[in-house]
Amino acid sequence: MSHVSQRLMQLLEKQTGKSFADLDPATEFEAMGIDSFDFIELLFLIEDEFGVEIDYRANDVASRLKRVGDVVAIVEERVAAKDEGMMMGALPAAAS
Repeated sequence: MSHVSQRLMQLLEKQTGKSFADLDPATEFEAMGIDSFDFIELLFLIEDEFGVEIDYRANDVASRLKRVGDVVAIVEERVAAKDEGMMMGALPAAAS
């Protein structure tokens, strides 16, 4: 399990009250008793924790976030893109 996955699973555990062992990537949020309001709150916590933005209103994103593993995947994707952007910004400009 990646570092991002571990942190996200700990956040989910804290938010849902489910034990870490009960959180499986295939588990649907609905089955965990997380309604849409709880889910939006969870997304805000994730954004704060990882320093990424997840636009839940975007239809393509919203349709992908049904299971724990879906959220893990999108957070890993966003964190990787953020890290890549930071690395690109740290590269020296090419000499002319």
